[in-house]
Amino acid sequence: MKKSILSVLFPLFVFSSQTYAQFYISLSAGGNYAFFSKEVFTDKMNAGTPLRYMTFDPSGKITPSSFGAGTNFNFTVGGQLSYNISTEITFSYIESNTFSYDSAWTELYGNTIMNNGPITLNDSYHADISASMLRIIPTIKISGGTTRIRPYLKAGLIIKLGGTITENNKLNDFAPGYDLSASSTTIFDGAPSFGFLLGPGCEYKLADYFSVFLEFNMIIQEWTPDYYQLIDNSSSGSILKSYSYPFSSFGFNIGLKYSFGKDKTPIKRTKFPSDPHYDSEHDKL
Repeated sequence: MKKSILSVLFPLFVFSSQTYAQFYISLSAGGNYAFFSKEVFTDKMNAGTPLRYMTFDPSGKITPSSFGAGTNFNFTVGGQLSYNISTEITFSYIESNTFSYDSAWTELYGNTIMNNGPITLNDSYHADISASMLRIIPTIKISGGTTRIRPYLKAGLIIKLGGTITENNKLNDFAPGYDLSASSTTIFDGAPSFGFLLGPGCEYKLADYFSVFLEFNMIIQEWTPDYYQLIDNSSSGSILKSYSYPFSSFGFNIGLKYSFGKDKTPIKRTKFPSDPHYDSEHDKL
C-alpha cells in the first residue's frame, strides 16, 4: 500500500521540480495538542489486550487524551508545479507527552496469603504511558500573497512508517507483615496507520534563498496495533482484542526554508535600491 502511494506521488514531485525548476528543503519543529480525544479501555489482567490510556485531574475525574499531543520534528523536500502550487514530502517524527494512570483499591483475603486468618490487602497501581511515531506526509500546498509574504494552505495524507506505544507500570500490594511490588514494561507496535493533515501557514522571505515560516495544522489519525511485547519476561504475541488509539492533534510548526534557485514569479518586478523585493504593482496589494 505504501509503495503504491509513493509510486504515484514521487513522479509528481520530480515533475514539479523539473517543470518550474524550483526545488527546496525545510526544517521545522513545533508542539501539538490533543484533538478528538477518547478513553482507551483495557483489561489489565489479560496481557496483550488494549491498555487504558487516560489522565486524572485533581478531582479524580477521568480525562481522555491523545498520543498526538507532544513535540514534533519535520524535514520537508518540496518542488513547485507553478508559482502558486507546490508538492511536498515531509518526514515527521512525533514524541508524545507522557500520560499517567493511577488507581487504588482494597481486597479482603481469607487464609490464602499467610495462613493467619482474614487480611485486608491495600493495592495501588501506577502506569506511565507514551508513544512515538515516524510518519511520511505527502502534501499539496497552495500559496498566494506577494513576493515577500506568502500565505498558504496545505493538505496531505499521513502514512505511518514506524511507531510504538510504551507502558511502564508498577503494582503494590501492602498489608501488615506483607509487602509486594511488581513492575513491567509493555510495548505495542505493528500494523499500518493512515490519516489526514490540513492547515494554513505563512512564509516570509528573508533573502533570495532563505525564508522563515509559521504554520498551523490539524491531524486526524488513529492507530490499531496488532502486536505486543512484554520486556520483563520476554513474552510476545498478537493482540486479540484490537482497539484504535487516538493520534489526532492540532498544533503549530516554526521552520526555516532553503530554496535551490531564485524564486520565479510571473509578475514583472520593479526593483528599488531601498527594497530589492518591492514590486510596484504586486506588493502594494
